[in-house]
Amino acid sequence: MATTRRQVNDALGQLPDNTDNEISPEDLRDAFLSSIGEFIQFHVAPGDLPFAVVLTGGAFEEIDPPAISTVSDNWQDASPGPGSEYVGTIDIFIFGSVMLSFISAMQNREFEFRFRVNGVVDDGSVMQIATGTNAQGKRAHVAIPVSVAIQPGDEVVLEVADIGGGGNDIDITAFSGYWMSRPQ
Repeated sequence: MATTRRQVNDALGQLPDNTDNEISPEDLRDAFLSSIGEFIQFHVAPGDLPFAVVLTGGAFEEIDPPAISTVSDNWQDASPGPGSEYVGTIDIFIFGSVMLSFISAMQNREFEFRFRVNGVVDDGSVMQIATGTNAQGKRAHVAIPVSVAIQPGDEVVLEVADIGGGGNDIDITAFSGYWMSRPQ
């Protein structure tokens, strides 16, 4: 018998008062599977680093890693992470963080990183960071949190802008993170 991941309320609805012995082993398996989430760690392999993000005129641009190393059946192309479409079958809530290091083409710049889900900014994910004025100051590190509800077909995108204006490109020199999910 196949086990089916269900919304939590649907799975609990399959577990009536069992005085009439109506709960099947499949109902129990479905309820158990539906109550657990997924933990995913991901990173860009050192051989694929650095990768550039071209920024123009203070506009937000998507951070599109060349390849994310991990496997999950619930994300497009089995690569969960920014720029991926959720292809799971149930609504979930994801929370986690992406950590990255970057080098700015120019000194003394301000950047803003954030997540979007289907074009809507996750306000809780907005992180701003400034680079310094000396040669070492062009290097920075940031952790961008994510905590959003998503549905099958939703796309999660990480983006960045040089909010100080101008077109200051960056090179991402390290990229890793984790997401945990739980059924809604």
